Amino acid sequence: MKINKIVDFFRGKKDRLIDLEAIQTAYPENPGLIRELVEIYLAEVPPRMAHLAQAVTEKENDDILHLAHLLKGMSGNLSISGLQDRFLQMEMMAREKKLDGTGPLFKEVSALFDDVKNELEALLASDKI
Repeated sequence: MKINKIVDFFRGKKDRLIDLEAIQTAYPENPGLIRELVEIYLAEVPPRMAHLAQAVTEKENDDILHLAHLLKGMSGNLSISGLQDRFLQMEMMAREKKLDGTGPLFKEVSALFDDVKNELEALLASDKI
């Protein structure tokens, strides 16, 4: 199944919250851009996560599909493969209109996002980006 191959690809990535090396490789000419992307991520993801929580609770398939896809891309831009993988799973559930597992998956995503948020805030406070 094509979906499983995509999920396996993302699972094969390094098992870190944030792959700083990958981010720096993606944006070698403009390190200030990394800081800007992190700031945007931290500002824009929480309200989208709140909207996704509501969509999951209300089983709003179209909203889940849209938000999971959007959050997958935003997480991928910063090499946050753990979240990217889970948003992909949620997106695929919505594409297949199989929403029964979205509640537990969202709880996992929410906890992981809290860890990622803490790490991104620490990166902003450091001189690494």
